[in-house]
Amino acid sequence: TGATQFHGTFDGQGHTINGLTINAPESYSTNYATGMFGWVETGAVIKNIVLDEANINGYHYVGAIAGYMSGSAKIEGCKVINSEIVADPTKKDTAGEFNGDKVGGIVGYTNGSNVISGNEVSKTTIKGYRHMGGIVGYLLGTAENNTVDDTVVITVNNDNNYKKYAIQSNYGVNNIAGVVTGTAFMQLLESRLDNLVYRLGLAKT
Repeated sequence: TGATQFHGTFDGQGHTINGLTINAPESYSTNYATGMFGWVETGAVIKNIVLDEANINGYHYVGAIAGYMSGSAKIEGCKVINSEIVADPTKKDTAGEFNGDKVGGIVGYTNGSNVISGNEVSKTTIKGYRHMGGIVGYLLGTAENNTVDDTVVITVNNDNNYKKYAIQSNYGVNNIAGVVTGTAFMQLLESRLDNLVYRLGLAKT
């Protein structure tokens, strides 16, 4: 959560974690983040982790490696394969808001001068309502040399009208990053996309 942040270094040394399953609790705060590392902060370096057949289920800020990155953190050389990552739009947080946004294969949301580099997402399904990407759902930072291969991004129906858009493109569904915003330090450099499929089931009008 926002109150419990990871600032250290974790080097998986290329080892594989099979079947990691994370289910967000029924009651959760507005800033709750879901992933192997929920909230990653300034100074953190996470690298060389392989997740195979992971099942990550959250509501807001959801990613296989990290749900939320803030400050100047790095995620490098990680792989997510044969996995499913879901941000459920039907749940309310403690503020009474529905979610289902900011979900990515590696990280859900980045805020700051973060670097996401050399990562790979393959044979994975990503589900949510809006702000979804093969690598990162909402990017404020740098993404470079990442690869998305044979992955499906699915927008699920949302009848609760949470930040409902009239224009489909505003939902922010994309290949490497769902939403890219900010100034000159926001970059998508030398990233590769192979066979990513979108399946749209947007909110009813």
